[in-house]
Amino acid sequence: MFLALALAIHFSGNTERSQGSYSVRTWQAAEEPSQSPALIDINTADEETLQQLPGVGAVLAERIAADRAANGPFASLDDLTRVDGIGEKTVEGLRPYATAGSAEQEAAHEDSGS
Repeated sequence: MFLALALAIHFSGNTERSQGSYSVRTWQAAEEPSQSPALIDINTADEETLQQLPGVGAVLAERIAADRAANGPFASLDDLTRVDGIGEKTVEGLRPYATAGSAEQEAAHEDSGS
């Protein structure tokens, strides 16, 4: 009986229960917050920040920054394909983590007809 009670208390979550002259305290690991990390703006990020993107190392970060300096800001993430070494597959992998910032938002605003 005691073992069943101890197991029931143990698996019931973060609780503290008294049973006579003793207490049983159990803990569950806290759930990780479901907040999405902030998107990295490819138009303003420095090379070190660009390297935080999956699949972007020092060489690609340098190429992104050089292209941005030579050709101006990226209108959308799709414009990253103009950088040597970045194709459509890479761009798709970056979508959850990156944005083209206000240039991308302005283009979306124009597309909506507002």
